[in-house]
Amino acid sequence: MEPPREVPAGVYNYLIGNNLAALEAAKAIAVREGFETTILTSQNTGEAKIIAKAFMGIAKEIQDSQNPVKSMSTTSSSSSGRRSSLRRLKHQ
Repeated sequence: MEPPREVPAGVYNYLIGNNLAALEAAKAIAVREGFETTILTSQNTGEAKIIAKAFMGIAKEIQDSQNPVKSMSTTSSSSSGRRSSLRRLKHQ
């Protein structure tokens, strides 16, 4: 089905959020629950599988060397804003 080429009369579209707003809301909840939380980025674009590999590299680095942060938690979101996640990392 093709979307309408013109917006029908009486139809209004409102942008009510964005990736950063979603991340900040997730961070507020995480902080309230006692997590130390860092928003790494709200600017991810591309294939989710590739983005996930990059985040796993960061998570492994935090786990092994506590770089770039010593935090045990992080929030992240896809560029579409469809996914946001909270993960607790455990030191080995």
